[in-house]
Amino acid sequence: MIPRTKTCFVEVFEHLSEESRYKRFLRPIKHLTSKDLSYLTKVDHRDSEALVAVTPFGDPVGVARYIRTEERSSRAEVAVTVVDEWQQRGVGYALMRHAGQATATAHLRAAGRAARSLPGSDR
Repeated sequence: MIPRTKTCFVEVFEHLSEESRYKRFLRPIKHLTSKDLSYLTKVDHRDSEALVAVTPFGDPVGVARYIRTEERSSRAEVAVTVVDEWQQRGVGYALMRHAGQATATAHLRAAGRAARSLPGSDR
């Protein structure tokens, strides 16, 4: 992953409310540790991938990530996070759609409630 992408993850995280952080990480979290950041940005484009949504000015407003649920599995968990100011504008849907397409390219099926509504999720 390029260094700019790590910066994007940090920038998105810093623009999340406490509630949005809790919803994404399922625990109270004040800052990303280096271990968190390493995990979130470690990708191999097969078992894991990360996507960043940016404004026309290049400001990051959302991130999506998928990771294979277990070795040799055909399922992947997808997580999407959108900064509070950009929620309810279609950014999360677009990221989820692109993440779903990325899982299909990697011959994986996105798992979870939100993933079931993605085009092609009936595979």
